Amino acid sequence: MASADPTNAKNAAVVTGNCDNGQTLTVVVNGNGNFNAVHDANSTSTFVPTMIDLTFTFHLASGGSQTNTQQGTKNGPAHNVINCDIPLQTLFTAPDGSFATIEGSVSGFLTPNQPS
Repeated sequence: MASADPTNAKNAAVVTGNCDNGQTLTVVVNGNGNFNAVHDANSTSTFVPTMIDLTFTFHLASGGSQTNTQQGTKNGPAHNVINCDIPLQTLFTAPDGSFATIEGSVSGFLTPNQPS
């Protein structure tokens, strides 16, 4: 059976979070929507965010930076929610030396999700 590696997708970013269940969660982000599900890099699960509080900063190679904060909550039932802190980390570095960082927090659940 063939499978795709999401880390090799165009514009994919790998993000690590430290979660309140004692787990370090490493996910692969392949979209730019606020509540896109992301791939758990260490399993076949996906992480579905229900709350985000993220700060993205783009650092120009010539100096200076631009910051974008995204906050929000997704309504609806969710079981087995975990909360993860995302420490400051680099999302990507461009050939010209500019780079982007992310930090903040996110809550959500891993699939498959069973009611507790």
